Amino acid sequence: AAVLSMAPTSLKSTMVSERAEIRDIRRRLTKVERQAVINARIIAHLERQATDNARILAHLEALNKRLDQIEAREKQRTAITPQCNQQVTSDPPRTYCGRRLFGAPDSDEGNVEQSPAFLPATPAYPRSSASKKNTQLPDVPLRALAADHEETLYKECLQRGERRPDVYAASVFMALCPFEAYQSWAKQVNWNGSNGKDTLPKNLKDK
Repeated sequence: AAVLSMAPTSLKSTMVSERAEIRDIRRRLTKVERQAVINARIIAHLERQATDNARILAHLEALNKRLDQIEAREKQRTAITPQCNQQVTSDPPRTYCGRRLFGAPDSDEGNVEQSPAFLPATPAYPRSSASKKNTQLPDVPLRALAADHEETLYKECLQRGERRPDVYAASVFMALCPFEAYQSWAKQVNWNGSNGKDTLPKNLKDK
């Protein structure tokens, strides 16, 4: 009778213990499931960051490549510019293009070059010839004019079908001086300073 009375009590205690364990397991499962969801979100975020980082790295690589190309071209221009902008410090050997063009057809090399009649005029800033004194402009820096370039200008002038000293002089003028100077002086300067205009710089006339 004593054994039979203890059996229901032990069974009840076991059931209570198991139910408590079930509740504990469910709580832990819920916690683990929540953590799994959080971890999945973190993994997705990290994957997006990895994709963004790969895109950024590709963009940086493209920018670096573009920068290298620009720097290479800049170095080439820097190396070429001093040669293009080299100024004449002494008179280079002269060809006889101007002598053949400005002189008579049968003149020899000892004849004196004639002055060009005029320089072609382009629109420039007007100046009053009545209120200014005739002065010769000071010498200006001149660019180098190679003999073969001068020969080319001479041939192009002859190809027009007539002897045109004015065209040849204008071509040489533009080759020796910046175009801005040619354009500005066209209406204000002539060979000998006549008609109230200034005289060309001496070093330019000597060319």
